[in-house]
Amino acid sequence: YDLSVSNAIASVVKEREITDLVVGLHKEKDIPAAFLGHIVESVLAESSVSTFIYKPAQPISTVRRHLIIIPELAEKEIGFNQIIFRLRNTGAATVFYGSEATLNALKKLLAKKSGEASYIEFNDWDDFLIVFRDIKPDDTMWIILSRKEGLSYAPAMARIPKYLNKYFQANSFVLAYPVQAGMNEGTRYLT
Repeated sequence: YDLSVSNAIASVVKEREITDLVVGLHKEKDIPAAFLGHIVESVLAESSVSTFIYKPAQPISTVRRHLIIIPELAEKEIGFNQIIFRLRNTGAATVFYGSEATLNALKKLLAKKSGEASYIEFNDWDDFLIVFRDIKPDDTMWIILSRKEGLSYAPAMARIPKYLNKYFQANSFVLAYPVQAGMNEGTRYLT
């Protein structure tokens, strides 16, 4: 389809009007040192669709809880509601970590939704490892991230793959990048 894998993926996303892109990471491999690797980084730069980078450690049907870490101001991102509703449709209990304002917005959003949810105030992405104390063997961690030009982007997000490789190999995790507003989808190509 294209000589560049990332261009091919971005082109198909645009051509087929895909809304969600799921990229799997092999359960035996680490996240590449160059954050997510050249191809995934390029796809994130070239496409504004919701992108989920998933690393399984167990079958998804055996997950009992989802721990969802949300950056400050994520509730103001255009794709926030879409990501949250996708997470809530899994049937497992959810634990949301975020700033007070983000958690308040989340509580309003989920007020009429059923399912077990709890909320823990978390503001400091520089102290991200504090979340790991709550992890149990049958949990999946969801980390909502932002592309670099996004409203909720924090420089500390660049350290997340290192933490996951070092401390979180026994559990499943998903890095979720919501739809981003203002991106020129499909108009930037690598050579």
